[in-house]
Amino acid sequence: MKKQIFYHVSGINPATSTVSSMGTFVTNQQQQLADERISEIMSAIPEGTLAHKILMGTQTRFSEKQIWVITFELLKNEAKCNEIVAYYDEIEAAERRRREFKRAAKAAKKSGETKLISNIGARENKTANVDPCADLNVGDTVSHKSFGEGEIIAIDDKVVTVNFSGIEKKLLRAYSRLEKVS
Repeated sequence: MKKQIFYHVSGINPATSTVSSMGTFVTNQQQQLADERISEIMSAIPEGTLAHKILMGTQTRFSEKQIWVITFELLKNEAKCNEIVAYYDEIEAAERRRREFKRAAKAAKKSGETKLISNIGARENKTANVDPCADLNVGDTVSHKSFGEGEIIAIDDKVVTVNFSGIEKKLLRAYSRLEKVS
């Protein structure tokens, strides 16, 4: 827990960017994030303490000793510590789910399985080697968004041939977007 709190408090030092021709600098966004972290931590530390005085100073960078002083003062506020630990546990769990997903996707791709791989987050589901025509047979009535209803007259490994009201269409299985009609 102390490491998580120390890591959180370390966020009061803004991240720096290095450009070889310009040197090291702090962007406005990085400084803003550090200022928000300082405000958050100050609200959890009692006034008059050494940690509060350090945070009230005018410096923009804090030494490791100063960060440890602030960390130990923050450790006295159990509610804030639990909130911080829960925050980092949530981040760790999300990272673990992301790694598990990547492992499963890699294994599915490697083994050539036909299985649905759901993408984590708000993205749409993606498929790996899934045949959209696997449950279709010759004679089935199907529906297509552009061509309407039709009857499957032939299927091979790559192409499905459908008769739409007297017009034959050859569609690639992978991109056919046919829906079986009861």
